[in-house]
Amino acid sequence: MDRQGPSSQRHHYNHQRVGRCISFRDTSFHVKTFCSLISLFSPTGSAIDSELHKRTITPLVAYSGLLHYSNIHHESLPAIIPRSRVHAIGTFFSHLFRTILHPKFILFLPALVVHIPAYISSNLAARFLPIPELPEEIAFWKVIGGGLGIGIGYACATAALERTLFRLLGTGTS
Repeated sequence: MDRQGPSSQRHHYNHQRVGRCISFRDTSFHVKTFCSLISLFSPTGSAIDSELHKRTITPLVAYSGLLHYSNIHHESLPAIIPRSRVHAIGTFFSHLFRTILHPKFILFLPALVVHIPAYISSNLAARFLPIPELPEEIAFWKVIGGGLGIGIGYACATAALERTLFRLLGTGTS
């Protein structure tokens, strides 16, 4: 296909190429699958086919973008995604117990306590403040809420440390 052609031809070509890259595990040519992709992404006059065309292309392009920007290939996803819910729960508890029973976990606890307000406030801000149609706002409000929460956490930790030091030294602030 000519690369210098109209933008609709380039747009059409890219969807076929993305679908082919995602569908084929190896580089061999599967005629039946490729023909079905061509027929799916070919422009038609029917309103039903046009709606199916739009509903298919948008998630396919989004999925391809996620694969591209996360530098993951479609073939490697089965190794990353858990095989079943039981396997996922088993892996979670295995990592959890390995982390909690590790001696360095005790050194992590003070930092965890200080950052708990940030976790809570970022999740609350992301749940209640963004406009639902704009997914970028979720991240924006998480950052704002997390920043306020971390400020609260450090302020509380500093006040508690100051109070403890004054009590140990036997002096008061009044």
